[in-house]
Amino acid sequence: MKRIIYFTLFIILSSSVGLSQNDDKGKIKEAAIDLVFGAAEAAIQLQLYIEDLELQATNYILATRPDLTSFRVKLMGIDNTSLLDFSNVEVFCFALVSYDKNSLEEIDRNVFMLTTSKGWINENGIEFEKTTWKTYDNLFFNELYREFVDLVTPFEIQGENIPLIKRVEESEFDFNDPNYFITYNKRGGIKEFNYADYSQLYPISMLLTERTKFKLLDKYISYNDNSIITEIHMIKRGGDDYLVRDFDDEIKIVYNEKRFGLYNKKTQELTKLDLYVLNKANMFLNKFSDEAVFGKSIEETAEKQSSEAREIQLRQDYEENLNAFNALYTQELSFEIGKKGLIILNKSKSWEDYILQNVDEDDIVEFELIKIKDEKSSKPVYRIRFERDGLTEEKWVRANNDDDEIRFEI
Repeated sequence: MKRIIYFTLFIILSSSVGLSQNDDKGKIKEAAIDLVFGAAEAAIQLQLYIEDLELQATNYILATRPDLTSFRVKLMGIDNTSLLDFSNVEVFCFALVSYDKNSLEEIDRNVFMLTTSKGWINENGIEFEKTTWKTYDNLFFNELYREFVDLVTPFEIQGENIPLIKRVEESEFDFNDPNYFITYNKRGGIKEFNYADYSQLYPISMLLTERTKFKLLDKYISYNDNSIITEIHMIKRGGDDYLVRDFDDEIKIVYNEKRFGLYNKKTQELTKLDLYVLNKANMFLNKFSDEAVFGKSIEETAEKQSSEAREIQLRQDYEENLNAFNALYTQELSFEIGKKGLIILNKSKSWEDYILQNVDEDDIVEFELIKIKDEKSSKPVYRIRFERDGLTEEKWVRANNDDDEIRFEI
C-alpha cells in the first residue's frame, strides 16, 4: 500500500515542475491528496471484493462437498491485480485441499473455477447470480490441459505424455515422417527443423504455458543432449484466427490471440483464462509447487509438527535412555583382546547425540579390539576393527580416551 501511495505522490508532484510560478500550489496539493486517497480506497475495495469471493467459495464448498470437515482454500493468480484488472477477470480459480485434522495428512486436492458474465460487478458490488462454478480434479484438469496442448502444437500427443522435442539439421529432416516438423519465426520464415522423439516421453503437466510457447520444467527430468528443446512453440495464428476443439457436453476449448478459452455451450459464452492462473492450477494439482499457492503445503506443516513432536519425545525419554546406555557401556579402558565397544568417528557428534538418535549410521560404530601396543608405557594405543560404508576398516587410536570417543561394553 505504501509503495503505491508514494509512487502516486511522486508522479503528481513531479508533474508540477513545468507549471508557472503563479499556479495555485494549493490546488496541486489538493489534487495529489485526492488521488492518493482514491488509490487507497480502490485498494481497500479490491480487498473487500477478494474477501467476498473467498466467502462465496467457502459457501460453494460447504454446499457441494458435505464430506469435507477440514480443508484449506485460496484464490489463485491475483498477485498485483488492480481494481480495474479485477473487474475484467473472466475466470477466477480457487485451490482446495482437504486433509485429516489430526494427522494433517492430505486427502485430496481440487481446483474450482468461478466464471463471470457481463455486468457481474458494478457499483453495488458482486452479483453472484451472474457467475457459475465448476470443479476440476487432477484427472479432469489434466485431460483438459492435454487437449489444449494437442490443439495448439504441431505434433501428436500419446496418452497423457508428450515427446521430447529435438533440434535437427536440415539435411536430417524427413518430409515423409510426421514426427518431423518445422518451427517458423514471426515473419513466417523457417526458424528451425524439429523432431518429436517418442522414445522419450514426459507428462504434459511438465509444460508451463506462455503466450506463444510452452516451457518444459526441465529441472524435473535429466538429459544430456544439447539438441533437446525446452521451449515448444505453439502453432502461429493471426489475431482473427481461432482454434477450436469440442471437449465434452458442456464446453469447447478455444485458442485465440494467445489466450486459453472455454466456451460454455449452455450459456453460449466464451471466457478466457489467464495463462498465469492456468500454470498455477497445473503446478498445484500436479504437486509441483504448493508454495505458489499457499506458501507452505499442509504436508510440510505436518512433517514439521511431527518432527518437533519426535524431538520432544526423545528429550522426555533421555534420562531413561541415558541410564540404559550407562548400564551397557563404560568409559573405563580395557586391555582385553576381543573386547567390543563403540567409537565416535564423526567428531561433530557426541554420546548425547547417540542417545537422542541424532546420528547417521556411520557417525558412531561398533568396534572390536584386535591389538594393543605399548600397553605398559604411559601412552598405549589400540588397534581396532570396525565397519563403515559396508567395508571393514582398521585404525590405531590412543588408549587414553581424553576426548571421550570410546566406550567399552561392560
